[in-house]
Amino acid sequence: MTLCQTCDSLPMGDCDESNLGEYNELVSRAEAGCEGCRFFTTILQSSDGWKSRLDKLPGRVIVLDLLRLQAKDPTGLSRSTFTLDDLNFDICVPEGEEHEELDSVRVVPVNPLDERCLRQIRSWVSECAGHTNCTKPEPVSLPRAIIEIPSDAKEPPKVCLSEGKTGSYVVLSYCSDNTPPLPVSETTNFPISLDVQSLPKTVTDAIEVTRRLGYQYLWVDALCMTGHNWDKELSAFISIYNQAELMLSATNGEDANSGMLHDRHVLYSPGLGPDKNRYLRQELLRWESDLEKSPLEKRGWPFIERALAPRIIHFAKHQMLWECASGIQYEGSKHKNSIIGSGQIRERYRKQIVQPYIDKTLSGHTEKDQDTNTGGGLARYETWHQCVDEFSGRELKRPTDKLPAMAPLASILDDGSMGTYLAGIWSNDIAAGLSWGRPFYLLTPSSTYRAPSWSWASVDGKVSSMVLAWPEDLMDGHSKDPAWINKYQPKLLSHNIILENPSHPYGRVLEGSSITLEGSCLGLMSLAKALGPRPEFYIIPVLDEAQAFDCPCCAGRSDEDQKAEMAKIEGEIEHHVCMILQGDAWRVEEDWSRGRGFCDLLILKALGDSTFKRVGSMRINSDKPEPAHAAFDALDWERRVLKLI
Repeated sequence: MTLCQTCDSLPMGDCDESNLGEYNELVSRAEAGCEGCRFFTTILQSSDGWKSRLDKLPGRVIVLDLLRLQAKDPTGLSRSTFTLDDLNFDICVPEGEEHEELDSVRVVPVNPLDERCLRQIRSWVSECAGHTNCTKPEPVSLPRAIIEIPSDAKEPPKVCLSEGKTGSYVVLSYCSDNTPPLPVSETTNFPISLDVQSLPKTVTDAIEVTRRLGYQYLWVDALCMTGHNWDKELSAFISIYNQAELMLSATNGEDANSGMLHDRHVLYSPGLGPDKNRYLRQELLRWESDLEKSPLEKRGWPFIERALAPRIIHFAKHQMLWECASGIQYEGSKHKNSIIGSGQIRERYRKQIVQPYIDKTLSGHTEKDQDTNTGGGLARYETWHQCVDEFSGRELKRPTDKLPAMAPLASILDDGSMGTYLAGIWSNDIAAGLSWGRPFYLLTPSSTYRAPSWSWASVDGKVSSMVLAWPEDLMDGHSKDPAWINKYQPKLLSHNIILENPSHPYGRVLEGSSITLEGSCLGLMSLAKALGPRPEFYIIPVLDEAQAFDCPCCAGRSDEDQKAEMAKIEGEIEHHVCMILQGDAWRVEEDWSRGRGFCDLLILKALGDSTFKRVGSMRINSDKPEPAHAAFDALDWERRVLKLI
């Protein structure tokens, strides 16, 4: 092992800062044989932040600061940037060595078909069978059509009719847009031999992995959806993905021809530190970023497939990831980062939260008193909103599929306790259903009617459900003292949801759908003028389709742009109305904390005749409950009946 003087003297602490030198110096030392400089330059050159602008690196000083590689301007060496990206490192101990806090070096084979990878998949399947949270793999009734894969690779796979057979099968999740469907009709004779050479690369990869793992059957939508109409056969769709023993996820594939099995290049530094027994590795190997940033995770239907499947092997950019109801495991890392995202744990989709509902529903146990493993009624609402948030920003080949795609999860979670399904929300907690907004990027109304304005399904773009940030004991407090709810919370009076097909309660809805509420209302400008100047209030209005009220640091727009946006809506906002949804800002108790000081409201645009459409949301925060309570209560709130369309 060859190291230059700089790399040879590097300390290996997570709080250290080390100046590695000017970029061109590192390149020269790497070319001269320093393995440490070669590691650092390779990481920089392949990083998302620098790979498209390598010409900007010469002249910059490369610094390893708090285990993050930074390319600093020489005039700003005292400034540091910390973010979650592919320039963050972990410290590892040698391969095979156990350490309480540090991961050990784990070699990730370049080829995911390496026998070591296949052994790892088999091991994960075996471990999952022993998890108390997971269903046990066992033979099931095969889907109507299935690909039968001979153990001999020289024999062609065949699409067969199962005709009541039982067995274990694998299902493929992938970007299937350019996969030609198998041409079948009522007169087609099965089995149909498949010409492997003519199939998309992702499908042939899935066939090979299935064979190498020892499975006989594989289900691929384009080749096996003979005689299925998912709009009509919701239960068949759910069953196919949920009953599969394993789902292969082509996570890193842009399309069906991209393939599932890509070379992986996981880099480790040479041994560093005083004893040369510490190794650097990109920290992203124990994050879920390989999933979150992958091409497949941008799609809507693959998320539904992922939610339904009990066991998934994700073939991602850097490694394989295993997912089941007991959590996520990483091929390249033993230790998951338990800090990143922990503050928003209730706001994130997790299979271990959703899977128990799926298992109970498909086993026939849907009674409300059997929710012992799922947290009861409130947990059911939260699970729904976690799924909505995860799904909302994803792309759909057919934009009109927004509600149909979520129908499988809606049907599974619907045990009657949440009331009637109303175009994406539930009638028994209308405030929670209406409490959504954009976390950052603007929302775009669907070009064709898809849902009423008050439903998250009416817009394109990621939404965030406010209910997931409400205090978990919020309703306990309201039940002890219902005065606030009785005075301010909205009440659903009636609903008129026009289903495209009345036999599909979770499916598409038609224009004219509406709900009628009684709610506490006040004009937007009146509310802003009354509370805006008061120091105990912090008012955050957010319009769905405009950044006019966004702060400059979050919106990323100039003051001139804001003025232009304000000019566009200036005449309209005078007539906008705010309606209270939920709050906990005004409960004065001994254990009151700043985290409890909030009120969420809906911003509505008047259309005439007590008819309104949603245009945004608002949050009012306060860290001084007593004056806030008095000021809020003194406003001219009016109980009104509103029709929302």
